[in-house]
Amino acid sequence: MLCFLHHPKEELRRNQGASLLGTLCTGPYLDMEKTTRWFQILVKAAWVFLPQSRHCRLTVLPSRRSCKLRLTSASDSTLLIEMVFGVQQDDSDTFLSIE
Repeated sequence: MLCFLHHPKEELRRNQGASLLGTLCTGPYLDMEKTTRWFQILVKAAWVFLPQSRHCRLTVLPSRRSCKLRLTSASDSTLLIEMVFGVQQDDSDTFLSIE
């Protein structure tokens, strides 16, 4: 996926479509809250297709800066998961969290 911060808007539109820009960005910048909400929606939609969904219940917990999930098994044991988003810095192995 092209970097929203380092590519001209016209190039992004040609290669990714304006709808993704509007979904994830505010102006030329990646918007953390929009990105989090988009990811939460995708996780919920994909969960129903996984075999585990028959045995565990997925709950997306409120969060504006990360994706927090709770998996609850049929026996009521729970697993809490928090995914923090980040971007790669140049071509390095360094990732910066988006806050």
